[in-house]
Amino acid sequence: MKSVWVRFVFMFAFYQPCAAWAQKGVHSDSLVSVGIVMDSQEAERTFNAGLLQFQEKDFQGAKATFSLALRYKPLFENALLNRAFVCMELKEYALAQSDFTAVLNLNPSLEAAELGLAQALANQKKFNEALEIFSKLKQRGMPDHLPYYESGMCFFSLGEYDKALQEFTHAVELKPDFAFGWNDLASTKRMQKDFEGAKQGYLKAIEVDPRFAIAWANLGSVLRIIHDYAGAIEAYTKALSFDPKNFLTLNNRGTALLELGMLERAEQDFKAATRINPQYALAFANLGVARFKGKDYNGSIDASSRAIQLDPLLANAYLNRGVAKEAINDFSAACKDWTIAAKLGSEKANGYMMECTASEP
Repeated sequence: MKSVWVRFVFMFAFYQPCAAWAQKGVHSDSLVSVGIVMDSQEAERTFNAGLLQFQEKDFQGAKATFSLALRYKPLFENALLNRAFVCMELKEYALAQSDFTAVLNLNPSLEAAELGLAQALANQKKFNEALEIFSKLKQRGMPDHLPYYESGMCFFSLGEYDKALQEFTHAVELKPDFAFGWNDLASTKRMQKDFEGAKQGYLKAIEVDPRFAIAWANLGSVLRIIHDYAGAIEAYTKALSFDPKNFLTLNNRGTALLELGMLERAEQDFKAATRINPQYALAFANLGVARFKGKDYNGSIDASSRAIQLDPLLANAYLNRGVAKEAINDFSAACKDWTIAAKLGSEKANGYMMECTASEP
C-alpha cells in the first residue's frame, strides 16, 4: 500500500503597535480671525470625538472623523497622525504612509511618525526602505524595543534569518516581557532548524503570556516536527481553548492525530477547519488522507478533488487522489493524477509514475 501525505503550517505573530494619541487639540494664541478660531475649535472637538471612536475600535468611523477634523484644520498634526494609525489598523498601508509623511513634514523629529512610516513601508513589502528608517531610529538611541523587533520582521521576510535573530534577541533584551518578540525569535530559530531553541522560545512566549494562542500553536508544530505528537496535540488543544475558530490550528492538530492513528478525531478536526474556512484547500487534502487511512477511498477521492478545485497547484492532493484511485482499481486515472503531481514538483509522484510506464503495452 502506498503512502499518502499530509501538510501542516506555522503561524506568525506580526505585532502591530497602534495607539491613539490622547493629546487633545491646543488653541493657538496667534489666531486672530474669528473664523479661523472657530474652525480650529471645531477641528479640536471633532478630533477628540475621533479619539473616542479609535479607542472603541470603530476604525472606519474614526478615520472619517479625523478626516473631517482635517477639513477644518488641514495641517492638524495630531489628526494626521491618528488617521495614519487608523489606516494601519484598517490595513490601508499606502494611505498610512501618506499621512505619516505629512506629519513628518510638519514635525521632522517625531519618532512615533517615523516608526509608523517604517511599519507602513514594511507592510507594503518595501523592506529595505523600512530598514533604513529603523536603523536611523536605533542609531539615534530610541529607547524602545520596537525598531529592533520591526527590523527583525523585515529581515525574516527577506529570509535573512541570522540578522532577524540578532534583532529579535535585542528586542527581548530591551523588553523581556514581550511575548511577540519571543514568539518570532522562536520562529526564526525554527527556520534555522534549531528546533530545541524554537521550542524554548515558544515556551518563553507562553510564560510571558499564557493565553498567547499563536505561541501555543507554533509550539505544537515544533513538537510535531520532532515527533512528539502527543505533546503537539496538547499544545494545539491549548491554542484552540483561546482561539477555537482558528482553522490553521484545527488542521495542524488533525495532522498530529493522524500520526497517532486517531483517524476519527483527525477527520473531525479537518471537517471543522473546512466549515470555518470553506476555501481552505489544505484541510480538504488532509481530510482525503484521513478517509484513505480509514479505507473510505471514494470519500478520500471526493475530499482530494475539492482540494484540487480550490488549489489546482496542490501537488499532494493529486498524488493522494491517485493513490485512492489505485485502491479502487482505477489505475489509468491514478496515473493521470500522478503525472500532474509530478509536473507540479512531487518527487514521490515520479516514483509512482514508473509503475505507469511499466504497465504500458
